Amino acid sequence: MTEYLDTQDITLVNHQGSWGSTETVKRTMRITAWVCESKMRGGFEIYDLETSGEEFYGEGGLWLNAEKHIVDYDGTFGLDIRILKWLDDLGLVASNGYFRKDLNTHYAKENLETNAREEEIYNNQ
Repeated sequence: MTEYLDTQDITLVNHQGSWGSTETVKRTMRITAWVCESKMRGGFEIYDLETSGEEFYGEGGLWLNAEKHIVDYDGTFGLDIRILKWLDDLGLVASNGYFRKDLNTHYAKENLETNAREEEIYNNQ
């Protein structure tokens, strides 16, 4: 069975390389992805809607192991966290695998930010 992701999100983006990075800007990014467990592979595409991908664009492949967990990707420097969360929701991220560390870091940061917002709201009442 093939699963699909098609979403849009306003986010901060920039270009990074060995030379440094460009100024961070806010863009609406379209994120599409697919994964087929029986073929043990998938793919993704990410681009900004403002320029239809002329300014920000990335694509790549996803590979699963025999246990149906993501083990590799290619095409971009890092695998977008929204794709990784989608794969986790599908049960395709191993509980002790390489990508679990990225998810745990992301979820911990999300919890800290949520707690800080709640504390700010509480203190301003």
